[in-house]
Amino acid sequence: MSKSGFLALLAAGIFATCAAQAQQQPWIVKGGLGYMMPKSNPGNVDFDDGKVAVEFDDAWAGIFSVGYMFDEHWAGEMYVATPFQTDITFRGVGQGEADLVPLTFSALYYFNPNGRWRPYLGAGVLTLIASVDAGANAWNGGDADQSFGFYANAGLFFKV
Repeated sequence: MSKSGFLALLAAGIFATCAAQAQQQPWIVKGGLGYMMPKSNPGNVDFDDGKVAVEFDDAWAGIFSVGYMFDEHWAGEMYVATPFQTDITFRGVGQGEADLVPLTFSALYYFNPNGRWRPYLGAGVLTLIASVDAGANAWNGGDADQSFGFYANAGLFFKV
C-alpha cells in the first residue's frame, strides 16, 4: 500500500472513530484529512548563484486535533498533522521536496450548536516546521526551517 493510501485510510479511520463529543463533555477530539494551500508567492531562497523564487505545490495530509468547548459556540483547539509532503520548484534552478508539519492553536466558532452537523470557522497562530530536500541543487538554506504565521480554517463537525 502506498504511503498516500495509508494516510488516507488512517485519516478516514480517525475521523470515523474519534469525531465524538458527549452531551456534557467539553473536550472534542477530531481527525481527518487536511489540505494545505501555500501562499502563491512565498518569497526567495538563497542559492550559490543568488536569490531564487520558490513555489510549493498544494498537499494533503492526515490531521488530528484536540479542542475544548468554552460554551456552545466557542472553542479553543490545538491541531497537528502528519507531514504534508509537497514538491518545490526553485525557478530556473530545479526541483526539490519538502515535508511540512504544522502545529496550530486556534479559536473556533461553531454554528448550529445543538445540531448533529456543526459547521465552524476559526482563526489562529501556527508554527510550521519544514524539512527540505533540494536534491542536487546548491541551496544555502540548510535542510530544515521553522516559521510562524496566522491562518484561517473552516470545517464541518459531525457528532456521533
